[in-house]
Amino acid sequence: YKGKDGNGPKIAVAGLSLAINRQECFGLLGPNGAGKTTTIRMMEGFMDASSGSIVIEGHSVRSGMEGMSGLVGICPQHDLLWESLTGREHLLFYARLHALKGRKLSDAVTEGLRSVNLLADKAGDKLVSSYSGGMKRRLSVAVALIGRPKVVYLDEPST
Repeated sequence: YKGKDGNGPKIAVAGLSLAINRQECFGLLGPNGAGKTTTIRMMEGFMDASSGSIVIEGHSVRSGMEGMSGLVGICPQHDLLWESLTGREHLLFYARLHALKGRKLSDAVTEGLRSVNLLADKAGDKLVSSYSGGMKRRLSVAVALIGRPKVVYLDEPST
């Protein structure tokens, strides 16, 4: 990518080889600027890798993103939430993108709110604009988990 300092291109990630088994939890740790977010963005399909391949459940991230919508849940580094919606409305929206309907839809939304402690005091029914930073972060985690994706990317989920 182009360096922010104007000194030409930079290599953010080099020589990475990674295989993660089903049911495995894996974390990328390193100092600021080490390439963690860049790696996640490539694995999500939001940034092209200059070489190599990324395959999830047999789908190439580079060429087969259309088949991956139900496979992957994403909690990006910064919350991508609409202030004018409630937590419940966010989860309803994303659950519908995962083709959930009827009882499965309502159960998934209720469980999502419960799993991140936004069900108590009807917090899930309040506008996101009234949420604290921590509540917004927890909602972002619930969005990533809705629909029980096989792969979940959490970029700095606790900040």
